[in-house]
Amino acid sequence: MNWISIRQKLVEFKYTLARGYMWCQLPTLAVIGAGIIKPYIPFLRFYQLALLAFVIFLFIGYLDQKLGLLDEEQSYATARNPKLLSLFGGRKENDS
Repeated sequence: MNWISIRQKLVEFKYTLARGYMWCQLPTLAVIGAGIIKPYIPFLRFYQLALLAFVIFLFIGYLDQKLGLLDEEQSYATARNPKLLSLFGGRKENDS
């Protein structure tokens, strides 16, 4: 195996791992958040707090999508990446 092939496999592995982590992260954070705020809101059950946190995450994600923040992030990432920038014929932000 050459260096480029190893590098590509490492990037593929990292991407796959990050996607899996992201799928597990939100439900886990909802449970952790529910555990933290449970003492302050004793009248709600633990599962209700976790569900509330999860719904809030979904709502914020919906707002993110509607405001077009992902597109802006991707544009910024492309502008900061010399390889992508050269593919699309763009110039760096601070080039005049």
